[in-house]
Amino acid sequence: MSLVFNHTKENFSEAMGMQEGDSKELAMKLSKITSDFVKSGEMKNSELAEQLALELSYSELVYIATNHVINTAESALEKMKSSTEEQLKELLSKLKEQLGED
Repeated sequence: MSLVFNHTKENFSEAMGMQEGDSKELAMKLSKITSDFVKSGEMKNSELAEQLALELSYSELVYIATNHVINTAESALEKMKSSTEEQLKELLSKLKEQLGED
C-alpha cells in the first residue's frame, strides 16, 4: 500500500492522486456508512472501524485522516488565538487600571 504524492499540485486531493470524481464517490460511501451506523443504533465503534477498513481504500482513509488532523489543528489554533486575545485584553485592562487610565 503506497501512495505517490505530487507536492507541486495546489489542491490537496490532487497531490494525493485523487481524481475529480473521487471525492464525490468518497462522500457517498461515507454517507452510506454513517447512515448504517446511525440506523443500527447498536453498532460498536470497533465495528464501525472495521466497516470503514473494509469499504474504503487506503488512500481514502489517509485523505479522511489528514482532513481530520487539519480541522483539529485549525480549531486548536483558533481557540489559542481567541484565548490569547482575551489574555491580552485582560493585561491591557490591568495596565490601564495600574496607570489610572480608563
